Amino acid sequence: MDENFKKKILDDINISGFQTELEVASILKKNGWKVEPNTNYVDYDSNKSREIDIIAYKNPSGGSIYLELHLVVEVKKSNKPWIVFTSEFKQTFYHRYASGLLKKFANKKKGFKSNILTRKSPNSSFERIGTSYKEAFKKPNEPSKIYEALLSACKASLFRFTEEAPPKELERDPFDPNHPVEIYIYHPIIVLEGILIEAYLNEEGEIEISESDFIPVQLKYQTQKAEENEFYCDVISKQGLNKYCKKLDEWIRNIINEK
Repeated sequence: MDENFKKKILDDINISGFQTELEVASILKKNGWKVEPNTNYVDYDSNKSREIDIIAYKNPSGGSIYLELHLVVEVKKSNKPWIVFTSEFKQTFYHRYASGLLKKFANKKKGFKSNILTRKSPNSSFERIGTSYKEAFKKPNEPSKIYEALLSACKASLFRFTEEAPPKELERDPFDPNHPVEIYIYHPIIVLEGILIEAYLNEEGEIEISESDFIPVQLKYQTQKAEENEFYCDVISKQGLNKYCKKLDEWIRNIINEK
């Protein structure tokens, strides 16, 4: 192959973002995740088939708990910094977060503490939550790639949750002590190759900005297929993905050990 032609092909792959998707999938695999690239889902609102970049999952079990954690991953590459405006969450945040978490139980025993799903989650140490966002230097007439990515990740998560998680008729009632408690979680995330910036208004009324590797974002989206209209999507920089995976592993350990 001619070297100049080869370079053009490689440059085109890099610009298109496909290389970033391959790199993100590789990072997830190295952290022990099973990866399914380029998976279809149905957009319930338009009734059209669409594609999500990566589905990654782990299904550890320990003691009395069987867990399936599915990451529904939208990968983005941007030369324009993503700015996420955050605000302090109120006391009710984690109750709302727990309600918005796409989760389902089977064989749930009496007295099981569901708050273990949020108490040690990757964003449990955050004091702020992203509520709005913009791309720096974007022209006003250009569509928001951030909103599109959030919507895609959340819609794909809702589809996988609705179609894959055990239906209620399969839930064991009453509790069967010969089977573990089963927990199924579908969590939308965005991995960004680019600069991720947190911005907020300080006590003096001035905007503070700082680069970040991880910001949890709230998306309010109304759809008849979901009981709640609030979704929570983690936005992670590609360089922060390994660290985020470590947080997920800690979350998994705490869930299956009921800590």
